[in-house]
Amino acid sequence: MFTTLHIQVNCVFTFIISVYIIKKENKRYPIKNGEKAEYMIENEAIETILMTIIAHSGAARGSAFEALSAAKKGEAEKSLTLIEQANGALREAHSSHKALLKMDADGEIEKIDMLIVHAQDHLMMSTLASELIAEIVEIRNVLGKME
Repeated sequence: MFTTLHIQVNCVFTFIISVYIIKKENKRYPIKNGEKAEYMIENEAIETILMTIIAHSGAARGSAFEALSAAKKGEAEKSLTLIEQANGALREAHSSHKALLKMDADGEIEKIDMLIVHAQDHLMMSTLASELIAEIVEIRNVLGKME
């Protein structure tokens, strides 16, 4: 089973490699749309924000599920610490998301593409998972004290 550290390292590694490839090659990958090719993202700042949202969301989800695992084992303190880690990662993801929304409001985002949808999906699912798992962990910890 992967630990939160494994998931966080994987997310950071993926982010670093993605940014390196984007900067080194300085080109965009086309999406075929009929006869013409459209490019996914034209603004490097947007790409960086999106990858940050994905990385922090993944870290939050990983911490939340590790907290659930700790709660199942009766490790109340560890589960609460991991929930706090998940909440911290979600705050970072939401901060990046706020920056993305500001860029959209300022007209810097001309079109919605799959990377934007992907980042939004990660953020929504991680938020939902973290909130539900936090409730489950709290219930398990209360029930564990009653035994």
